[in-house]
Amino acid sequence: MVQIIERAMEKNPQDRFCDAAEMGLAFREIHRLDGKYRWIRMLSAVAVFLELVLLVGGIAMINAGSARIRQEQYNSYVQMLNDAQLEKNRGNYDQALQMTQQAQTMMDNRMEAYVEEAAVYYNQGVSTMDPTLRQEAFQSCVAQVHEILQGNFQGGSDAEWRKMYFVGAESCVELENYTLAQKWYRQAIECEPTENCYRGLICAYAFDQNMDEARSVLDEMEKAFPDADVQVSAELIQAELCCLEKDYAASIEHYWNFIGMTNEESLLRRGYMAAHNACLLGGDVFNLDKIAFLEEACQRVPSSLGIFKPLLANAYSLQAALDAEEQQKLWWEKALDAYEGIELVYLGLSDRLNMDQIRINLGHFDQAEADLQELVELYPEDYRIYKQLSGLYLIRFSQTNKTTYRTQAEEAYYKARDCYEKSSIVDESMVKFLSYWQQYVRD
Repeated sequence: MVQIIERAMEKNPQDRFCDAAEMGLAFREIHRLDGKYRWIRMLSAVAVFLELVLLVGGIAMINAGSARIRQEQYNSYVQMLNDAQLEKNRGNYDQALQMTQQAQTMMDNRMEAYVEEAAVYYNQGVSTMDPTLRQEAFQSCVAQVHEILQGNFQGGSDAEWRKMYFVGAESCVELENYTLAQKWYRQAIECEPTENCYRGLICAYAFDQNMDEARSVLDEMEKAFPDADVQVSAELIQAELCCLEKDYAASIEHYWNFIGMTNEESLLRRGYMAAHNACLLGGDVFNLDKIAFLEEACQRVPSSLGIFKPLLANAYSLQAALDAEEQQKLWWEKALDAYEGIELVYLGLSDRLNMDQIRINLGHFDQAEADLQELVELYPEDYRIYKQLSGLYLIRFSQTNKTTYRTQAEEAYYKARDCYEKSSIVDESMVKFLSYWQQYVRD
C-alpha cells in the first residue's frame, strides 16, 4: 500500500500511474504489483550505489594519478640535482648552475636545488684561478644563502641546512667577513655538528684574532668528538697567537705543523695564505720561508694556483733583489716561469707589468715590448705602462745606438708624464723616473 501511494506521488509524471483506472488496478492486484515495483526500486537504488562507487573510484584514480605525477616530478627533480652534483664535481660549473636552476623551476618550493646552487658557487670560487671571478663566486654563494633564509621552502633536512650554512660560512671566510662566518658556522653546528664545522669556526675566530673564542670552540669540539685530532686546530690557534705577539719565527713553525697535519683542501689553502701573510709581516728576512710555503701550496692545492702562483712569482722577484748578483738571474727565471704558467686572463695589470720587467731584466725585449703594447690597448691612460716602455726603449738604445729607440723612449716618457699628471696618485718611483728624464734631456 505504501509503495502504491509513493508511486502516485513520484516527482516525475512518467513514474506515476497513468490514470485512476491503472491505480485502481494496482489496488486490486496489489500482491502481483508489489514484487515488480520492489524490483524497480531496488534497481534504482543499485544504480545510485553504482554512481557513488564510480564517483569515489574516479576521485581515487585522479588522486592516484596526481600522486604518481608528483612522484615522477620529484624523481626527475632528484635526478636533475644528482646530475648537477656530478657536473660540479667534474668542474663544469656553468652546466651545474643551469641544472640547479632548471631543478628550481621544476619544484620551486623545495630548498635542495637552491642549496646546491650555493654549493656550486662555492666550489667555483675555490677552483677558479681568476681573482675577480673567485670573489664574484663567493659573493654569489653568500647572496644565495641570504635568499634561501628569506624564502619559505620545504624539504630541508638538518643535513641540508648544515650544508647551506657551511658553504655560506666558508665563502665568508674567503671574503674575510669573519663575523658572518662565525654566525653561520655556529648555526651549521646546531643543525648537524661535524668536525669540519668546528674547525671552520675555529679558523674564523683565529683569523679574526679572537683567540679566547677559538680556544673555547676547540674545547667544545673535543667534547663533541672525543676521537677528533684537535692538535691540528691547536697549532693554528698557536700560530695566530704568535703572529699577534710578533714572534713570526715561532708563528711560521706552527704553520708548518698545522699544514703538515691536514690534507683538507680548504684548511690547507687558508693555512698557506695565513703563513704567507705572517712572512710578509715578518719582513724580507722571511722571504725564503714565504717561497717554501708558496711552492708547496702550488703542489698541494692545485685548484688555487690563481692565488698562489702570482704570489710565488712576486716572492721570486723580491728574492732576486735581496740575493747576491750572481743569483739574480736564477730567481728571475723562476719568477718568469711562474708568471708564464698562468693564463694572461688571470693576471692583473700589476702582475703583467712585473712579468714584463723580469723579461726586460733577462733581455727578452721583444716579448716584453709586445705585451706592453697590448697593455697600452687595454689601459691607454695608465702611466706605469708608458714608464716601463720608456725604460725598455732606453735600454735598447744604449745597446744598439739606434735613434729609433731613443725617439720611442722619449715618446713613451712624455705619455707617461701626461698620464701621471692627470692622475691623483703619488708615486715615488715615478717622481724619480721624471727626475731622471729631466736630467737626461738637459744632458
